[in-house]
Amino acid sequence: MRRWIVLFALLVATPASAAAQWSLGSNLGVSFFEPEDGEGSTVIGFPGAVGSLQPGLRIGRAQEFSKHEFFTDLGLLMSSGGAISADAFEMTLNYQYNFSDERSGPYLTAGGGVYNTSFEVEVLDATIDYGATSAVFGFGGGLRTKLGDSGTLRFEGRYDFVGEGKDDDVVVQPSGSALGFRFGFDVWL
Repeated sequence: MRRWIVLFALLVATPASAAAQWSLGSNLGVSFFEPEDGEGSTVIGFPGAVGSLQPGLRIGRAQEFSKHEFFTDLGLLMSSGGAISADAFEMTLNYQYNFSDERSGPYLTAGGGVYNTSFEVEVLDATIDYGATSAVFGFGGGLRTKLGDSGTLRFEGRYDFVGEGKDDDVVVQPSGSALGFRFGFDVWL
């Protein structure tokens, strides 16, 4: 995990000129997860719904009038109901190539990161808990359009690979792939 934080710090630190801009955004989307050894599932991914690989918070940095952007997608999901609670966190570091110097036009993106999930179940007088971290990497493309002087609206399709996450011999996160579609909005600071 420490390696990802250092890599993120290096990506955000470049480019370091005064013309560099930060962006802050969010996502809303739908995802289709297909485990390698089972049936698929469809999950509506609201901002922060990590289980669907639709991270809710996007933080980016780019040179002004540049075709290159670096960003991280972050998501956190915490749920509890009765005797069951589940938590998930995802962080991916990404590169985006914009085909236009303007804030409108098509783009390609690729990146990778980590997905951590855990759950706790209370059964009679015992508590069963498991947690695991998996690798996530993928690629995608989309269209973006400028909204006002400091906003960008995005529509993106993305294909992600999720590694298996185990706690001892228990598979907490099965390996598989996810096809997702999302809308996003960024504010340039």
